[in-house]
Amino acid sequence: MADFFKLAGYDYDAPRGYVTITSEDDGIYLSVEVYAETNNEEIDYECRGVGIEQVNGIFLKVNSLQELVGRKLVWEEFENEYGEAGVIYVVEFEQLNKAELIIESINDGKMTVYWKGSGDILWNPPFGSDVPFETRVTIPLPDSALSESTKDDSLKIFPEDGQIKIQGNIDLGYIGLFKDDQIRIEDSLEDIRKWDIVGENLDPDCSEDDLIDLLNTYYNGFIRKIEENIENINGTFLLQVLTDMDNNETNFMVIDGLFDEDKLLYGNEEDIAEIYNPVRTGLQTLSAYLDTPNDGSLLIRLVE
Repeated sequence: MADFFKLAGYDYDAPRGYVTITSEDDGIYLSVEVYAETNNEEIDYECRGVGIEQVNGIFLKVNSLQELVGRKLVWEEFENEYGEAGVIYVVEFEQLNKAELIIESINDGKMTVYWKGSGDILWNPPFGSDVPFETRVTIPLPDSALSESTKDDSLKIFPEDGQIKIQGNIDLGYIGLFKDDQIRIEDSLEDIRKWDIVGENLDPDCSEDDLIDLLNTYYNGFIRKIEENIENINGTFLLQVLTDMDNNETNFMVIDGLFDEDKLLYGNEEDIAEIYNPVRTGLQTLSAYLDTPNDGSLLIRLVE
């Protein structure tokens, strides 16, 4: 559907919107702004520009932006558990009396929101108290949000028929991209209750919802750690591959199809091993990484 903006029943030109997104450990701060203008001469010149803003943002307990799709947030008064409903600007700022905000979709780096409500516009006719507004606008997401939450790379973990189901992607760089059914938690919910991370964060008699929330928080946090350190993970992977190749030596070299024996410059298998000497020397300088977990504190930039 096309973007639109209505104020007190008057149609304004196609609106423009902005969104600010800040991720926290336990949720997301979201702030939406929409502006529109009109040349309608029935409206006083000073009132032909209007803005709806969430000045302080709203806090939502979600792990990714995709979890917001379809959410309807309702304010029966200016402030509730989400935060402030926002303000309306026509010449001056006034608090919204009530509001309803729906995140309709997040696709192709854009968020579409439907927003309606009312506020006081006491400046000039034809407005007055509790003036209704309604808008739908598609807003480009900021680069920070695209890199963190909108690439469909976060996981959604949920129970289904007594099993744990997972939707989403894990991108492990050179190791591969794993999706949906390729990602599994084999343990049952009862087994998961015995995990160390559960004992460290939840009560033994916690609800199933609390358990699922913890799994989502833990695994999506782990994915963010992978994203932040993907260069090091790629380096570790290459280091393991090159080390395995080195350990195979001549066995690797005589596999059919992997090399052309007619072009071999060496006369026997002992000489073939000499091919690996430069590689082996380089690997020795990186050998400390083989037994060290790579959590980003060690850089393996030399591998590539």
